[in-house]
Amino acid sequence: MSLRGFNELLRLPVYADSFRGVPSRWRPNPVWLSITCLKCKIYTDDRFGRPRVYDPSQAAATDIRIVNIHCL
Repeated sequence: MSLRGFNELLRLPVYADSFRGVPSRWRPNPVWLSITCLKCKIYTDDRFGRPRVYDPSQAAATDIRIVNIHCL
């Protein structure tokens, strides 16, 4: 679900030009490393067998070290 759809579902304000699309070259690994501890787990990409830091099916929210984001 997009953030715009989430806001519409909860009847939160939706303003024109307030949402941006995700860039096509966006990678989750640097973001995940910045909000988790440095002792990260390395997962293997099922499709290509590449090492990855963030895998949404295996990463746990308990790894997040920023309390506000962890509670969210």
